[in-house]
Amino acid sequence: MTTIGREQVATVDTAKLEAIQILNGLIEPKLDNLEEAEAFMAKCGPSVRAVVDKIDELSGLDKKAIEEAKARFPSSEESTGGDPAGDGSAGGDPKPPVPA
Repeated sequence: MTTIGREQVATVDTAKLEAIQILNGLIEPKLDNLEEAEAFMAKCGPSVRAVVDKIDELSGLDKKAIEEAKARFPSSEESTGGDPAGDGSAGGDPKPPVPA
């Protein structure tokens, strides 16, 4: 997680995520740790993509749906609507919604 201005941006190490998927999703050969999963991926080369895709399919993970969700709900840095609130509130006006 990094902070750019007032925005927090999270990034994902895709290679590590896929190694974790291999480690937890592969039945045979049984891998015992992340280093073994990474070595397995290096040994298999590009063909490991088919293994990761099959793990995704069997687990119900739909990367296309994730991309569609990102498009429907862009992060605030991609958003064009509204001004930032400045005080952490959603409305942008630090006054209460109803006069006291």
